[in-house]
Amino acid sequence: MIKKILHVIVIIFLLPLPFIGSGDILKKFSPYFNENGLGLYIALSIACGLVSAIAAYYVTNKALAKPLLLAGASLFVIGISMTSVLGLGAQPDFSINMLQHPEREHYRYALLFLNALLFAAAFFMIIRNSWRTTAKWHKWIVLLFIPAFAEWLWEFPHHFFLGTHLQQWISQGKNAADFMVNYTPESALRAGGIARVLQYLVILWLAFMLFKSGVLKKWVLIVLTIFCALGCFTGIAIAVLGYASFAKLQILMLFFIPAGPFVLSYWTGLALLSKRTNGGQMY
Repeated sequence: MIKKILHVIVIIFLLPLPFIGSGDILKKFSPYFNENGLGLYIALSIACGLVSAIAAYYVTNKALAKPLLLAGASLFVIGISMTSVLGLGAQPDFSINMLQHPEREHYRYALLFLNALLFAAAFFMIIRNSWRTTAKWHKWIVLLFIPAFAEWLWEFPHHFFLGTHLQQWISQGKNAADFMVNYTPESALRAGGIARVLQYLVILWLAFMLFKSGVLKKWVLIVLTIFCALGCFTGIAIAVLGYASFAKLQILMLFFIPAGPFVLSYWTGLALLSKRTNGGQMY
């Protein structure tokens, strides 16, 4: 009984993990404030990540099939990474001021790119584990995954190298205020809205496959469905109305930034690792 209570307590602790980083734990050490160094922030992020990993190991269902264990672990690491991203406590700086500390945005987008790779690894491990036994229509998920993943492969390097392109823009004698409109035009933002829809659909589809296999609880699927629906609505609205018209709804904009799909991916991984099953085979 005590073990079950501890199991629940640890899960409750891990659920808000990505958001804990945006509080006092990491934010006061953020390189965006008080001239804090990035090196110290990275070290503290790693330390927090190790504590979280130990806690996750305690609640992990060791009876899961190895591919599902590895997939769940990959998705969980996304949460650890997002803790460090959100703990920065500041929105991306795309102004000329970012040239003073380009390493801060490099760090942010390097982590987001890592998250994309981790999600891809988890995706293929889950699909490979179920490929021979799953219903044929589930295999169509690959067609959704390809453009969804491709957008991440474009988006994060695009912002990672923004500082370099901004410096070149200024060196050519052009106005820095006009840079972002040319570097990331409205058409790219609208396309990003469509990509977010695909990303949320892939996450929801994966969750449904895991639910049908018996390694994901029904209430988890319901929660993910609600959030993915909000994410799809946001993506469609931006694709149709444009970014500027929709940006005023700050709450829904949380589903457009990369944190949205990655936090849901993390929750999926945590639910997968902690679900008690009789073997965790996909069918």
